[in-house]
Amino acid sequence: MKYAKAGLLDVSENNGGYADIYNYDIQKLTSENYFTYSDEYFNGQFSSNFVLGASWYYKRDESSSSGSEQYFDDFFDYHNLSAGTTWHEPTSEMNQNTMNSYYFRMNHSFRDRYLLGATFRVDGASNFGMNNKYGYFPSVSAGWRISEESFFESLLGVVNQAKLRTSYSLVGNASIPNHRTISQYSNGSTIFDNTLNSYVILSNLGNKDLKWESSSQFNIGLDLNFFNNRLELIMDYYTKTTKDLLFEKQIPITTGYATTWTNLGKIRNNGFETTLTTRNIHNRDFMWQTDLVYSTNKVKTIDINDETIDLGNDVIAREGIDWASYYVYKRLGTWGLMR
Repeated sequence: MKYAKAGLLDVSENNGGYADIYNYDIQKLTSENYFTYSDEYFNGQFSSNFVLGASWYYKRDESSSSGSEQYFDDFFDYHNLSAGTTWHEPTSEMNQNTMNSYYFRMNHSFRDRYLLGATFRVDGASNFGMNNKYGYFPSVSAGWRISEESFFESLLGVVNQAKLRTSYSLVGNASIPNHRTISQYSNGSTIFDNTLNSYVILSNLGNKDLKWESSSQFNIGLDLNFFNNRLELIMDYYTKTTKDLLFEKQIPITTGYATTWTNLGKIRNNGFETTLTTRNIHNRDFMWQTDLVYSTNKVKTIDINDETIDLGNDVIAREGIDWASYYVYKRLGTWGLMR
């Protein structure tokens, strides 16, 4: 709510004062339900953990506003909008989205040395149409604590922990505005035949085939701890391929629209990450820890249907080159006249 009395410089000096009232209501509901089961076998040498669950998420927000201006007196403040002789155009809006997930996860350990895990998720989002509302995302991981092996005992004085790990996962992305799978209407008003008339037009072009963006990632890593954990080294190599990218694409203006949401091609990330942690001083009164991080990442455009896409700010996407590469004029030199 806001109110400005008449005569305020650069605020209400020409409109006789104004008042506006805004209402905003948001509702969020989350339900998370799961069962877990753990057990040990073979005299505790083999252990397993299982999780089976389902979750629901609901969000709804509504907003509205109204106002007026040209008040004959400041007495009413914003408590009586009808006292203003000129009304502001009222607005109202409602948005709602929901998500639903089912998942299963299991982890196994043999002698606390050989590790195996697997997960399977089914995720549904109201952002998509009926045919593509759900996505299916598995993952698997494995680990080997090398430092638990008998052949490693002679090295424990220097390397007290060593673990080799690898994983493969498929994850989804549904981060798009609501209702982009259907064409939407918008309204406005215009003067026709000396009368103010309302109109309704199609405001965006829907895509009923829009579906989940998915990313598959392979990772292999090595964890090493030296000198009773005073020095820690973590190394990872990864390659990640994302396909069916959710992208707001420009379309010919002759369609009557500027953009539409689509699933666009494939890109690939790969890189290497290294983290070195040193615990220099660690006592009850003082702790000094140093982290050194080195990483590389390369993003290559694999497939975008042989198109060149303008991403804005002089960067483009084109098959065979890095995603978001700069595309600018080539400088030939400086031209001038001899005096």
